[in-house]
Amino acid sequence: MVHHAQQAHRRTHVVIFRFSVVSHLIRQQQQQRPTFSPTFLKPLEIYLNSNTLNIHDGGSFEGSFYGNGSVNVSDGAFTINNSLSSTDGGLQVSSDEGTTVAAGTTIDVKRVDVNANSRLNVSGAGGANQQSVVRSTDFVVHTTSTLHMGSESVYQAGHSSISVVEANSIRVHGMFSGNGTLSGSSITVTEDESTGLAATLAPGNSPGVQIFDADQTTLGNGSTVEIEVLNKDLAAGTGYDQLVFTSGSALKIESGSTLAIKTLAGSNAANYNLGTTIQFADFDANKITG
Repeated sequence: MVHHAQQAHRRTHVVIFRFSVVSHLIRQQQQQRPTFSPTFLKPLEIYLNSNTLNIHDGGSFEGSFYGNGSVNVSDGAFTINNSLSSTDGGLQVSSDEGTTVAAGTTIDVKRVDVNANSRLNVSGAGGANQQSVVRSTDFVVHTTSTLHMGSESVYQAGHSSISVVEANSIRVHGMFSGNGTLSGSSITVTEDESTGLAATLAPGNSPGVQIFDADQTTLGNGSTVEIEVLNKDLAAGTGYDQLVFTSGSALKIESGSTLAIKTLAGSNAANYNLGTTIQFADFDANKITG
């Protein structure tokens, strides 16, 4: 595992790793770039100031970082265990090999960016103290990236509540898949205007349930909701996909949004008989516009 602390202007700065057993003081002199290959002991504290700590070749992490800098998972499969916190700093996910928020883990930072062509897994599991929560002021899933929630391959009641993202503002320009809850003042699912690529909601692991708990959720231009149907006679999450908009939450559907119905292998043709109804969305009828 290799780490690089970067700064816009080359000048002397200090990065301190504080371990439960060992403390390391690593100092960068002018015109030098430090390379870190520590063994992470618990708990870990990183003092970044305004620097970015780039993480290469994967690994795992538990602890806190300080300052208004960012931790950027650049490449490799990376796992965050138990906790990651910073009052002023952010988490950048830039690896296509996957950054995983393990079961029972809480992330609490100012901003989270799931950058293009990368993947963030929020992998809560059933059982005591196994919920995974990501909290931030701003949470952005950028174009061509994926936020995947949940660790169970087959949906069971309650799975959507054990993997949670909480933020004042949540924007999805890429894909949100799996079973989980987005909670915030504003949730917007829309294409990235700079690329024109669609944003996609794809509940479950064929099928599943996603929960939207917000003052307002907007399905904007270039958004696609993919609904898979396996068996119309089974419950939501096991027979077919469902989006749940909590009571009192406003839902705004703008022009340019698309509903795509997908047939799963093994699906019964009777699912599509004339007159058949499937409740793929649960919402407050008095709070929908568009």
